[in-house]
Amino acid sequence: DSDMKISNSMDSGMQITNSMDSDMKISNSMDSGMQITKNMDGDMQLSKNMDGDMKISKNMDGDVPITNAETIQILSAAVQDSKPWMERFTRQQYPDAFREYQNHYALPYRNAIHNADSPEHLAKILLDALEQGWKTESFWRRSTRIFAEKQMVVVYLAPMLADAGEKTFAHCLRDEWCRRRPKDHWKIAPYETIRDSFRTTIMGIVVEPRHTETEDD
Repeated sequence: DSDMKISNSMDSGMQITNSMDSDMKISNSMDSGMQITKNMDGDMQLSKNMDGDMKISKNMDGDVPITNAETIQILSAAVQDSKPWMERFTRQQYPDAFREYQNHYALPYRNAIHNADSPEHLAKILLDALEQGWKTESFWRRSTRIFAEKQMVVVYLAPMLADAGEKTFAHCLRDEWCRRRPKDHWKIAPYETIRDSFRTTIMGIVVEPRHTETEDD
């Protein structure tokens, strides 16, 4: 009875709605450009505005979708926003900092990995974004930034991915990094190994921790 609606107005442009449980909506608006939405439990949204921006998002859980650009920005921030996390990379603060990092970034990474064409493709996109950031730095500051972001990958991101069961993507990220920077390779170590690697001093004497685990990759 309400399957088809066509409206045209000076303010809102043209809207065509085909309602089979509200599955399809196509609208063209002078103000908002063109939006095409297919709702299969909220899975897919495609929109294009007057500026030519494109948004494609797929959400496995039916949450509010975010754009690909926004997704990469969040994933990149997990590496680029290094200062507050590396300041807490100490024997006392690292355990709490790592858990907070997990709470902040584990879900966005999980969703991005599950929605990507492949883990290899997502690793390339993430490295492209990081390299774009490196290019904005002067020659003298670039190596410092790369080192700081490599530290973030090694002691926060890769252990988080392994702990979340996303080791395949961690391997892809490591392999892509090493392919682009063959003289700057790194290995994946479990969170527990990194946590237990801090030196402990007693009255100024360094007590080396006992390692029950070794680098697994």
